[in-house]
Amino acid sequence: MEAASDSQISSLVDILKEVDPAFEMDKTQQKHLKNYPVLQKFLDTHSYRSHYMFCLKRCTSAECPVCSISIDTRVPSDLLEKLHYLPLPVPDEGDRIDHYKPFSELWGSTPTGKFRPSLGRHLDDDEIDKIPFTASGENCRGFVNCEVCKKPRCFFSKKKLTGEQNEEVRKQNEDVEFTCGAQLFYTDQRLVYMEIRITCESHVSSHYFHKRQAYP
Repeated sequence: MEAASDSQISSLVDILKEVDPAFEMDKTQQKHLKNYPVLQKFLDTHSYRSHYMFCLKRCTSAECPVCSISIDTRVPSDLLEKLHYLPLPVPDEGDRIDHYKPFSELWGSTPTGKFRPSLGRHLDDDEIDKIPFTASGENCRGFVNCEVCKKPRCFFSKKKLTGEQNEEVRKQNEDVEFTCGAQLFYTDQRLVYMEIRITCESHVSSHYFHKRQAYP
């Protein structure tokens, strides 16, 4: 996707100043929103913001200081009322915990980001995802990077991996989008284990630094 041109940016600034005359081009960080009450209210009532997504939805009110700017109604009001924010993934129940509910089932529901993998999973001690041995720098066999925060996360196995097993881990990492708090493998006989009680906000494990010479 091409970046916005200077003229496009200038046009957007003109619109924002029409919405809120206090808007300043060099003050566009989150902390500056409090200086723009009209824009702040618009974002609070017309947008959905999550870790992965930002959605805006136009309203049909003639009194709205933002949506009423354009007299060109590109989307009919009746159709606009039927549009919803895009839903975020929600795990399926029962025997399909490694799958997500279909889009058709979630369309129209209130988006929630509480199931995102990078939040980590709060599991009971007897659940299968718990590492069945004490994780340490000695049994840290390597690491993979989180797709979201890019931090290295160690994977562990009780026994040293063979060349063939290391290749299997590498291929699995290429096939999945690993995020903090998730596993690389979801099988009863897991080849390696990940630390699941972590999030993207968690520090890099000391086990990684223990192995930094082997895995720089």
